[in-house]
Amino acid sequence: MNHSLNNFQKYLFILLIYSSGFSAYLWDVMGKVSRTMLYVTFDVLILALAILSFSYLRGRLLTIILFIIIGVVMNMTYTEASTYSSMNGAREIIMILGILIFLNKIFAPGNEELVEEYIGIMKTFGFIFLLANVPIAIKQYLVNGPTDAVGGSYGYGGSGVLTLTVICLVYFMQQFYGKKFIPSAILFLTMIPLLLNETKVSFVLIPAMVFVLKVKPKLSTFLMAIAGAVVFFLIFNQFFEATFLDFDNSAEGIFSSDFLSGYLAGDISEYDDIPRFTKIILAWHLLTEHTNTLFFGYEFGIFRGGNTVEMSHFAIENQWMLFGTRPYLFFLMIQGGLFLVGGIFFLVFHVNKFFRSTNKFQVFLFALFLLILFYNDALRFHAFVTIYFFLVYYSTSPSYKRLVEGEKEEAAELSTEEINQLVNS
Repeated sequence: MNHSLNNFQKYLFILLIYSSGFSAYLWDVMGKVSRTMLYVTFDVLILALAILSFSYLRGRLLTIILFIIIGVVMNMTYTEASTYSSMNGAREIIMILGILIFLNKIFAPGNEELVEEYIGIMKTFGFIFLLANVPIAIKQYLVNGPTDAVGGSYGYGGSGVLTLTVICLVYFMQQFYGKKFIPSAILFLTMIPLLLNETKVSFVLIPAMVFVLKVKPKLSTFLMAIAGAVVFFLIFNQFFEATFLDFDNSAEGIFSSDFLSGYLAGDISEYDDIPRFTKIILAWHLLTEHTNTLFFGYEFGIFRGGNTVEMSHFAIENQWMLFGTRPYLFFLMIQGGLFLVGGIFFLVFHVNKFFRSTNKFQVFLFALFLLILFYNDALRFHAFVTIYFFLVYYSTSPSYKRLVEGEKEEAAELSTEEINQLVNS
């Protein structure tokens, strides 16, 4: 019975990652605008995975989930939005809770064989996803130019999330195939979509990933890692284009104080899309007007609606602030207040085992979470949420620890061989 249940969950998981990873692009090809039915389907798959994993839900994870749910319920006691609209918006939070309930079961102590099976599934998916997105992104680039339309398999508007997903998967796959030159080179070439879309954060992410992934406690490998990071930075700077920028030198212009100050915290009246930090500051001022909104937010569902669900009065009235790029911290604050922000942080710390022991993959992924808080709302995308939290669980698992220890033993053996060769010579 347990074997059959595990197999059923495995097939649901495979269906989830492939459908959420590619269907948005197929939706665009078919000319469909609304993705509501896709998102509902992904929600149902995640909910099914969570329900089948409830028997493993206990302890600190259960406490954190109840804490978040209490915050959502408190919000619904005073918000002007309908219960249906609030629950529709809360789906984006329930999605995260559901995937963590499922992964909590997969990576539970004693499930080592199951973990290895799911690692194999993720490796296969990563290989297919990374290779498939190269021609998809090239086609989108040729049609639309270097815009947000180059979202790869995430479709129109998915460029930022695609960038983060590719970075995560390349890092993950390099750990298994990075020892040989050709597979490693192919994996780095799958970052071509990052050169074709408008995501400026790639200037930071690519060098950071190369540095963290390749650096070893030896001077030679340290210098090689720096050299690799510099090469990727220069290549990216050479090919990077963005139709909305009015300067030629991409790197110099993007990292100039004038551009960064305006891009991150500019004057509202000067931009159609309010800068990221400005939105967070606006959200804070709005929340502090009332005690209940400070702790529990304004309303869930303000970032949804317009197709099958009517937009709330608050969403219509404040569309000038809600429109455009949304840092995840802004998304959490305006909907659920300090309770939701605190709850999500507790969840992330729980998955990271409160950093009782750390490794560079774990630290890199946590740094990405901090980046997302101020950069975009990637954690609203089903595929990215599934991939990201799977990798976080993996980074703290015995499987990853064994991989790292195996690399250390191999390095020690090579060092011993070098010493013996020197002595013999």
